[in-house]
Order: sequence, then C-alpha cells, then structure tokens
Amino acid sequence: MLQFACERPTLRLYGWDQPCLSIGYFQPRQACPELPGRAIIRRVTGGGAIRHGDDVTYAVAGPVKAFGSGPRDAYRAIHRAIQIGLRQLGVAVHERGRGRDEGPGGPLMCFSRKGCYDLVVEGRKLVGSAQRRSGAVFLQHGSIPLRPAESLPLSLDEALGRKAAAEEVFAALEHGFGEVFGPLRPRPFDDDEQRLVESLVATRYTTSGWNWRR
Repeated sequence: MLQFACERPTLRLYGWDQPCLSIGYFQPRQACPELPGRAIIRRVTGGGAIRHGDDVTYAVAGPVKAFGSGPRDAYRAIHRAIQIGLRQLGVAVHERGRGRDEGPGGPLMCFSRKGCYDLVVEGRKLVGSAQRRSGAVFLQHGSIPLRPAESLPLSLDEALGRKAAAEEVFAALEHGFGEVFGPLRPRPFDDDEQRLVESLVATRYTTSGWNWRR
C-alpha cells in the first residue's frame, strides 16, 4: 500500500492481494455473477462492478472545499492529475466530456458504462471512477486495468503497446498528483487510524449484512 497526504486530503495507490469483484453501492448482489476464486465485496460508492486483481487502484479522500465547490471540480482536478501521470507513461488519455452518465439502470460492469468524466483513449474507457460525498468530506476512487480482459474495452498494456508494471504506474500517478496538488508527503496510518480500519473491516465490510444488503 502507498499512502500520501497532500495537506488535508489523502491519496492512496494500491493493488489487490487476491482477485475480487467490487460492486457499486446501489447494485443488487443477486445480479452479479459468481466468479470462481473471486470474492464479491460492496463499495461505498455507486457505479458498476469492477474486476480487481490485475489493476492499479487509487483513492482520494478529504474535505470537498480542498477541490473546489463540488463533485465536478473534484473529478476534474483528480482526473487532471491522473492524465498527467498516464501521459508521462505515453498514454494520450482525456476526459470523454460529452453525454450523460449512465445510472443504476446501466450495464452491470463499470467499464461497459459511459460517463462524461470517464478517462478514455480514442473513445475507449481506460479509467473508471466513482464518488461518494458525506457532508463536507468526500471519497473518490477508481481503477486502471493493467492487463487485457474480455470484458474490458481497453487495458493499459494495450494503450502502451507493452506490459506495464504496477510500480511504474504508481510512480507516474505520484508525479501527476504532485504536479496538480503540490509535493506529496508519505504518511503511514497512525494507531487510531489502524484500529478504525480493523474495526470497520470486522464489523462492516466483511459482513454479509453489508455485502448482501441489496
């Protein structure tokens, strides 16, 4: 796990220690396919399901006011940082910038959905992101698939024309976020945060009450 603090907001860049399928907060669990060897977990954000394992995932949490006046400003600032990072790798990525977001009635899988904030290469979605706001704070996280898969319109390997290592993607994203938000300061969880993480995992995010709530 990589974690960085930029003033008050926090950026995490991470991978997965086992394959899983994360489903959106509003998605019915019964509609999601059982995948051999792949756990199913429910996110706190909406959007479509994402297969994790061969991907790089980012998460940004912090006060809304640190990113502008609302969710749109946060999307633009965070995606600008991701664009800078991916372009440093050699990927000409940009926001789709048109059309309407597909809501709960859209396709099951995130990368089959289209939204104006999607980061795409020649119209093909490369980065899927979702937000959740609670009062004055918010979370935005997203996935960048590294390897080709049948359900994906594009992977980073395909966009680059070579195999991408997760470590170089982490480094590129660190560069992009540093360019947009200023120098990044590494910071591990403190003891209180670690205890909170362990409590939330045990009492919410690994429970059937959370993962089967819909």
